[in-house]
Amino acid sequence: MIKNISFLSLLMLSIFLFSCGGTHEKSAEDENQKGKTITEETNQEKAIDEEVANVMDWMGAYKGILPCADCEGIETTIMFNPDGNYQKTEIYIKNDEPFTFETHGHYEWDPSLSLLTLKAEEGSNNGEDFKYLVENGKLKALDKEGNEITSELAKYYILDKVN
Repeated sequence: MIKNISFLSLLMLSIFLFSCGGTHEKSAEDENQKGKTITEETNQEKAIDEEVANVMDWMGAYKGILPCADCEGIETTIMFNPDGNYQKTEIYIKNDEPFTFETHGHYEWDPSLSLLTLKAEEGSNNGEDFKYLVENGKLKALDKEGNEITSELAKYYILDKVN
């Protein structure tokens, strides 16, 4: 009888120890997974913070005089609003007859390319999109296909940040 009780006690003790060990390992796995999740969430928050800082760096108004084929230049101002909209004002400088052209719409920001695409409201600017590279507090106008302008006038297709 004592042998049966000892065997039964040993069996119960073994089951108890085995179940405790399994729980401990699972707990360690759970903690490891929680650590990974917290690290991933922290990395995502950092990426969002960097993106917000990057947007805040270029957000605001830009101004400059762009080349014009049939006038002295186009005084251009573009204001980017935090709500995703922009306002573009172009004053065509002609002898005594300057005229102003305004475009409104929304913009799209591609942080991987530092590229801003201006999408005009329907009926405004013939629905033509304009693309700009954001570089060191400046907007560099791109051609209609989104390529950098490489002619001798390229240095004149730049708008400076004013605020």
